[in-house]
Amino acid sequence: MNEHIRSEVMSAIVDGESTAEERRTADVHLQGCAECRRALSELSSVRDLVSALPRLEAPEEVVQAALRPGRVRLLSPRRRLVALAAAAAVVVSLAGVVRPPEPEAEPPVDAFVARHVGVSAGNQSAGEVLFAVPGR
Repeated sequence: MNEHIRSEVMSAIVDGESTAEERRTADVHLQGCAECRRALSELSSVRDLVSALPRLEAPEEVVQAALRPGRVRLLSPRRRLVALAAAAAVVVSLAGVVRPPEPEAEPPVDAFVARHVGVSAGNQSAGEVLFAVPGR
């Protein structure tokens, strides 16, 4: 097996929630993959540390707010309006800065040819083409 064990499967294995097939596949992979063995060991250590933490009781208002149906308001209406205005100001200010790329201009081939003719007029190689422009 070339692919490493997905993090969701590792978490399920550590929590004892993996299917028998996931566990069998992981066991085969773990035999040949030190990286996944190390990751599974670290994940198990973290789970053990978190499990050892003392359990605290949540304040009643937090419990009630979590159980209350509907949306939880993170911002008051006034703060929401201020945040919306700030976002609009950012969008407007960026609109002036961000421009679509300009189309590429073709090089002024006529100017190159005129320059070449002017420079090579006093040269022995006058009349020879020293460069070519494809597609012309």
